[in-house]
Amino acid sequence: MNHVTTQSLITLIRRDAVLISFLETGTIPKGGRFLNDPRYNEPALLQIIAPHFEPVFTAAVISCLQMKDTELMRDLMANPHLLDDSHEEKSYTAILQFLNEKERFLLSLRHQLQLAQAVDAVALEETADITYICLLNLLPDEFHSFRSEYCKEVIKTARILAKKHHKMAIIMLSNILELQCDSPSHLRAEMLYNELQAEIPDLSIQIPTSRTSIWVTIGSLYSKLF
Repeated sequence: MNHVTTQSLITLIRRDAVLISFLETGTIPKGGRFLNDPRYNEPALLQIIAPHFEPVFTAAVISCLQMKDTELMRDLMANPHLLDDSHEEKSYTAILQFLNEKERFLLSLRHQLQLAQAVDAVALEETADITYICLLNLLPDEFHSFRSEYCKEVIKTARILAKKHHKMAIIMLSNILELQCDSPSHLRAEMLYNELQAEIPDLSIQIPTSRTSIWVTIGSLYSKLF
């Protein structure tokens, strides 16, 4: 890449106010979009920008998952991911590590349930919170496999939870049915959901049709049961 080409690409980057702001702050104004320029797909530009874009992008995605910021996540995913292959792998690996930690936490809560130990009800609710499910759905296709695996773990947890806290398990499953995962995992979630619903026929009256936070329906009841 010659000097003239390099300078023209750097000039392009500097002209992009939304991109520069993102690199400096890690945030994007609501609905903000990078310049619509085909050169953003060129390997030469990615070689320049990727080392700077990757750490900011990775941190922003993880922050969205932590803070349940669906607005920023949508804007992140709507804009070009200015990553070459190596930096994309680095970014996605770091994000997956964070997601795996969240999954391990779910497994630890399930283990506590199996042992009939006290469980933090709020923490358990957050493992299948509808906002978290939405955030997982916004992640790129490369995370489809994780979503499918996570669905399976939530199903296992809900099955154990249903033994004592039937309603909570049903709404947990109701939320996970919104997860974009593989068909077998979704079918398993749907089957268990229907099975548990059938055990209490009038439960559909008590559970809102929109799959919202379990605390909307249950209130503080389960905080006293765990």
